[in-house]
Amino acid sequence: MHRFIIATAVLLAFPATALAVNTQTAQPQTISVTANGAPRCTKLPYSLQSTRHKVILRISHKKPLTAKAVKHVRLRDVGPGSHNFGWCGKTDFGKTVKPGIYWWRVGATAKAGAPVAWSIARHINVTA
Repeated sequence: MHRFIIATAVLLAFPATALAVNTQTAQPQTISVTANGAPRCTKLPYSLQSTRHKVILRISHKKPLTAKAVKHVRLRDVGPGSHNFGWCGKTDFGKTVKPGIYWWRVGATAKAGAPVAWSIARHINVTA
C-alpha cells in the first residue's frame, strides 16, 4: 500500500513528459545524385520537445512507412531543441540511391524497448 501511495505521489509531482518529435521540410527538398548543378545533399530538420532521447532516422523509397529503409540512423542522448540530419543520397552501405521520391521520418524514444513516437513522413526528390 505504501509503495502505491509513494508511486502516485511521484507521478503527481513529476508527470511523465510526452515524447514529441516534429519535422520540417528538407532543405533543399530536391537533391541530385550527379554533378548537374543541383545540390547534392540536404538537411532533414527535426525538433524534440522534451528530455533526452534515442533518435531514429528512416529514409525509404516507398511510401508505406514499414518499407525497408535505404538509410537508417540511430543516435543516443539527443537533447531537446532543433537538430538536422544530413543526407547526400547514399544508402547505409554507401551506394548512391536511384532517382525518385524518398520518404523520411524521425522517431524518438526515451529508452531501449520503449514505444517510439514517430513524426509525420516527409518526402525528398532525388534527381539524376
